[in-house]
Amino acid sequence: MVAASAMGARSEEEFQSYRHQLVESGIDARTEQVFRSLAQTLPGWTLPEEAEQDPREPVWARSRALNAMRRIIAGSDVREGSQRFVELVEAAIQSFNGGSLPQAHKMFRLAQGLADDGKVRPEVLKSLKARAAGSLAHDQLLGAAEDTRRRHLLRHILDFFPELQVEGLLTELATADVKERRKLLLVLLEVHGDRARPAILETLREYLENRSAETDGFMLWNLVFLLRRIPRDESETPEREIELLSRLLDPATPAFVTKEAVGAMGQIRNPRADSALRQLLSDLENQPADASSRCSDDLPALLDRTIAALARLGSPAAIQSVLQHGISQKSRSGSPFGRLGELAFTDLSRHPEVLDYLLDSFQRALPRRLFGILRIKHRDQIAVLIRALSGTTSETLFQRLGEVARRYPSEDFGEQAHEVVRDMRLRSDPRRSLGPGLAGDLDLFGVSDLLQTLAGSQRTGTLTLMDQDTVQAGVVVLREGKIASAQVGCLENRDAVYQLFERPVIGSFTFRSGDPQQEVGNSTDHDALEVIPLIMEGIRRHDDLQQAVVLVPDDVLLVPGQGKPSRPGHEEDRDFLRSLWKKILAGDGPVACEQALAVDSYRVRCTMAHWVEEGSLVPKPA
Repeated sequence: MVAASAMGARSEEEFQSYRHQLVESGIDARTEQVFRSLAQTLPGWTLPEEAEQDPREPVWARSRALNAMRRIIAGSDVREGSQRFVELVEAAIQSFNGGSLPQAHKMFRLAQGLADDGKVRPEVLKSLKARAAGSLAHDQLLGAAEDTRRRHLLRHILDFFPELQVEGLLTELATADVKERRKLLLVLLEVHGDRARPAILETLREYLENRSAETDGFMLWNLVFLLRRIPRDESETPEREIELLSRLLDPATPAFVTKEAVGAMGQIRNPRADSALRQLLSDLENQPADASSRCSDDLPALLDRTIAALARLGSPAAIQSVLQHGISQKSRSGSPFGRLGELAFTDLSRHPEVLDYLLDSFQRALPRRLFGILRIKHRDQIAVLIRALSGTTSETLFQRLGEVARRYPSEDFGEQAHEVVRDMRLRSDPRRSLGPGLAGDLDLFGVSDLLQTLAGSQRTGTLTLMDQDTVQAGVVVLREGKIASAQVGCLENRDAVYQLFERPVIGSFTFRSGDPQQEVGNSTDHDALEVIPLIMEGIRRHDDLQQAVVLVPDDVLLVPGQGKPSRPGHEEDRDFLRSLWKKILAGDGPVACEQALAVDSYRVRCTMAHWVEEGSLVPKPA
């Protein structure tokens, strides 16, 4: 009733009149409660970032609930509107703290739009933004930030508060002394993505030029950690980043900072990064035993990290450096030969000389039989070599490892070879590497997220949805990420997908990969359907349906009122309108009409709500 009053009011005076009637009926109709009630009607689905950021229309354009919130604020004077704006933001914070990220995201975008349009006094906006950020629950911020599929929603919320924008987060990070808070600040900076990188690089430059690396070691580590975690934009050149990171390879830098810098350099495929890491390896290998610049306890870990970074870069010079380190005796720290295992991250078929050398070494290390007794002298070397070769695609290697697996099935290296051969088979067949299928809980995964995942990975297979009693509620067949056919009850294809959003299934799902034995519904009367447009329209229908149910609840019986029923703007099918009108005249309620007519719930209920709003239908007297 609160939601219907807010959306039905055509003016501020009419809204106040509705509120007064609700209060007299014993209903809490305070403005903040109106916002909270409207927030509960917003859909909880998640759209892709490109759809969420559509610049062609404001966030409230396709949502009756958001439009009602906007009119409640924009329809009043600036003083009253500012107070209502505060209540809107408080309601958005409450939604966020309650775990409703999609709903809160929409409300914060609405709030920012109202602020940009001058609907709130500047001093109120400034004060609100300064104090309200601390009201966002720590656990909800952390949980939302760690959900990579929904980070773009959280980013809009962070942008609303200056202290949660990039500069504010970096400023607090420099002085934060509580571990849990630092973790949150780091992950929130990661949420800002590549737009945070320029500020991070500039902060790193300032620390290197104006401050002590020893005293500011933890801040330096934080900055380099962020550079590792946040991918560079394609338009960003790596030269500046390489120059700054190279300065952290200096012996005076704390070892834990150097290790992080080495890891960051290993992600930059650039000749300068390659050269800097090879020079660092040479310095570490030639470091005197009594050197005081690097603690002997840190040297093995530094060598491990440097070799791993070079192996991931994968250039011919880098791979040669890794090989030379492994087979030489120059390094007296750790296990140089064991570090050859890092070559598993490189396909050595691109480096035939290195591959031939390792294959020969592998063959020489294999055990021999003497007088029928198996002599295994190089067990550890065999294990290292198998791991080093495990990332390589080569028919010769495949056969060699297969033979080892067959000859030594009871040895640990025989089992290791068997696992590598199995993984090589999977890599050669992408369909098999995806696994036989998926299964999960729908109230956690959500239809929107599920369909987006299947579409994004261009899956082919059959998605089956089941309710809480494990009764089949719907089937969707996908081909290469598009919907080939769908069925929910008597509804097929496009209408069936809409129904999944209008009447969400709470239960479970299974997805079986591969071509289905047969399609569902009528798959011959349409082309394959793109998933994202269906999701967007389904969300809109879900939103409108919730509002229609307020005016036309399940248990209401309607009878003709005054005037003839008109055609609602969303409906073109006059045969459907005539059939629905006849069902109503026959005494059927909304649920019976939905079950009898082969259309989705939105069309039935929203049409009935339209007729109630115009007065051509009225509730039957008790």
